[in-house]
Amino acid sequence: MVCSSQCRRCGGAFEGRAPPSGHETLKDHMSCYAMWKEREMRHNMGNEVSALVNADQLRKNRYYVSSLIDVVGFLVENQLPLRGKVDAFDDMSEGGSGLFFFMLYYTIQKDPELANVVKTVPRNATYTCQDMQNELIETLSNVVTEAIASGGRW
Repeated sequence: MVCSSQCRRCGGAFEGRAPPSGHETLKDHMSCYAMWKEREMRHNMGNEVSALVNADQLRKNRYYVSSLIDVVGFLVENQLPLRGKVDAFDDMSEGGSGLFFFMLYYTIQKDPELANVVKTVPRNATYTCQDMQNELIETLSNVVTEAIASGGRW
């Protein structure tokens, strides 16, 4: 089997050629392979997220997530801390929410479209927890690393 670019362990370093023996037994590779097979099955059955969610809601979700990426990207690029004592919008008045929430709150106030989108985001899917912030940072890091490796700009 040829390892795909989705494998976190090798990052696609073996794209087009066989990985070293034993690579297929690594936990990361098996996890990536299972996710790839599941994605392939959903695609073949027409059960992709884009097919299950109406186009307007999908556009809103993408706009919201891109706004989160913009906030995280700005803070990381300027080497500013994201978190404070409390990670919640509800605690904004207490001054302990950190720059991520303040910047997101400010962006929502300044962007009428984002303000409307935020009204449709379920409270259990705001994607603002510290794990999501770390995931966004990791994703941005991967994008920059790939751009540098390919000689392009990010």
